[in-house]
Amino acid sequence: MTSLIPQSYEASRERFRSSLGRIAVRWPSSRIETHMLHAGEGDLSIDVLHAPATQQAQHILLVTTGEHGIEGFVGSAIMELAIREVLPTLDPGATSLCLVHAINPWGMKHEQRTNAANVDLNRNFVMSWDAAPRSSDGYRSLRHIFQPKGPMPSVRWNRLLLASQLMRLALMGKSGMLRQALLAGQYDEPAGLYYGGTDWQPETQVMRHLVDDCLKAVPHLVHVDLHTGYGPRGRMSVVNSGLDPVPSTQWAKRIDYPNVVIATSQEFYRIEGDMIDYMYRTREVTAPATAMYATCFEFGCLGDSLLAQIDSLWCAVASNRLRQQYVVSEAIADEVRRLWREAYCPSEPSWEEHAHSNALRAFRGILHDQGLTA
Repeated sequence: MTSLIPQSYEASRERFRSSLGRIAVRWPSSRIETHMLHAGEGDLSIDVLHAPATQQAQHILLVTTGEHGIEGFVGSAIMELAIREVLPTLDPGATSLCLVHAINPWGMKHEQRTNAANVDLNRNFVMSWDAAPRSSDGYRSLRHIFQPKGPMPSVRWNRLLLASQLMRLALMGKSGMLRQALLAGQYDEPAGLYYGGTDWQPETQVMRHLVDDCLKAVPHLVHVDLHTGYGPRGRMSVVNSGLDPVPSTQWAKRIDYPNVVIATSQEFYRIEGDMIDYMYRTREVTAPATAMYATCFEFGCLGDSLLAQIDSLWCAVASNRLRQQYVVSEAIADEVRRLWREAYCPSEPSWEEHAHSNALRAFRGILHDQGLTA
């Protein structure tokens, strides 16, 4: 199998832009809208391919990639796969397309999950910044683990230290508390992990306007957001919003896909400032008559064993320390970068093969269930 994972942000964007010609064969009014970001940081943009239905639009398919920067490499591969294998099954007379390349172009360019301000964009989609403060007490109590001070003398020693800290928490029965304190997001430590910011980021603003437009454009919106990292290695999970009223077991039957979970602490993990949750809440306010199904494809990379969870956290901590210049040698920095990329974009060909087959099965099941295909 020829890999579809691009080697750089620029190569990914060029391929996405060049797909306009292929899509325009069936959607002749297709166009690309470019949102330039980060003046002084080079040529970085969020690119949106709009393909209006050729007759009366009944549905719009929204596919988004790269909200977490480095995850956009696999997202780009799945987007290209969808363009080749999924879009030809749709009816251009009734279905419009909205395809988004790299919500977080800076993060993709620099192989980071966060944007240039260290904001995790999937913790930045809060409904109102004037609402009650979001508690970060859990994060603060474990700050010594998430943001250790001082230089990193070696990769092996640092991994062993973190493993011992996590094992101690596990013996105390606090593993779940650690995971939730970290993954839910925090709003007090700008240099920390999973930082949600204090205001909507420029990337978030682009997506907020796009979501509003999509919700008001057609009677029915289907959204698939592409992510990597969490879950069993080599398996993709369909992660639904906790605001979706249909149980995950029922969704699994409806779309003929076994790995469906809800983004709650019971089935996956709870997220503050999540983009999918934002879409459901916005629909209730601005477009209650619009039918919508929005979900996330999450491709598991390292795995969900205890050792894999330790490695996943270590990669996040070590990458952040590298960004904060706590790494003492270029050799250590290179090793951290290599392990970090593997945590979100595995190089093993069989991993990508599984990602392709899982994504196609889920796409086909969802589009059939939602009435976009026969």
